[in-house]
Amino acid sequence: MPYQKIDGTVVTLTDVTTLQNVDYNLQNVNDQSKSAYGLSVQLVYTSGGAFDWTLKLQGSNDGVNFSDIVGSSLNITANGNTIFDVGNPNYRILRVVATPTSGTVTFVLTYNAVNLS
Repeated sequence: MPYQKIDGTVVTLTDVTTLQNVDYNLQNVNDQSKSAYGLSVQLVYTSGGAFDWTLKLQGSNDGVNFSDIVGSSLNITANGNTIFDVGNPNYRILRVVATPTSGTVTFVLTYNAVNLS
């Protein structure tokens, strides 16, 4: 079966210094005629100075209570990018949590959801 891209949402957060939660509502994808078969999120992070942040993913079925996705925590201290392959998520909302220890960072998050055509 071929895959069909059903989303390509991009979120940009510029010069961030405080805790950020970026939610992606999978229900928007799943309201289509086919549910999401796979999901990934790519984060590009840049700064003109030193920084120390932690990234992690959380999932929620009710949009209120969020649970950490095991193995998703990542410490970032230099400009770069990371892609999380979430696979076939069975929860309603995926949250990217960016927690600062120090420094200012610009984040660009790109989500890609696919389904079976």
